[in-house]
Amino acid sequence: MPLTSSTERLENALAKGPFIYGFVDADLIVQAHNASAADWFGMSGRNVVGEHMKSLLDPDIYDRVLPLVQQALSGEPVEYERTMLHGDQVRTSIARYVPEFEADGQVAGFHIYLFDITDQRAAETE
Repeated sequence: MPLTSSTERLENALAKGPFIYGFVDADLIVQAHNASAADWFGMSGRNVVGEHMKSLLDPDIYDRVLPLVQQALSGEPVEYERTMLHGDQVRTSIARYVPEFEADGQVAGFHIYLFDITDQRAAETE
C-alpha cells in the first residue's frame, strides 16, 4: 500500500471533512472551496473558484458578513455563531475566518471554516 503524503492527507481532509471550507483572497474572490461549501450554498457540483463573494451570497447575508470579512482582512481572526433560514430549514452554524499572511505581513486573504451545529443546539434544548 503506497504511503500518502502529508499534502494528500490535508487535501483529502479539506475535501471530505464534516465542515465547509473555503479560501477568499483580499479582493473577495474565492480561490478554493470544498464540495461541502458548494452544497451548503446551494451550488452542488459547481466550482465557484474565481467568483466574487458578493455574487454567491444573498445580498442580506453579504451585508451582514461584510464587517466580519473586513475584520479578517485587517488581520484579526473572527469567530461567530449564527442561526438563519437556510433553504426551508432553520440552521445554526459557527463560522471561523482565519487570515493568511504574505511573507511581507500583508493579508493575502482568509480561510473560512463553517460548522453546522444545528443538531447539537437542538439536543441541548431537549
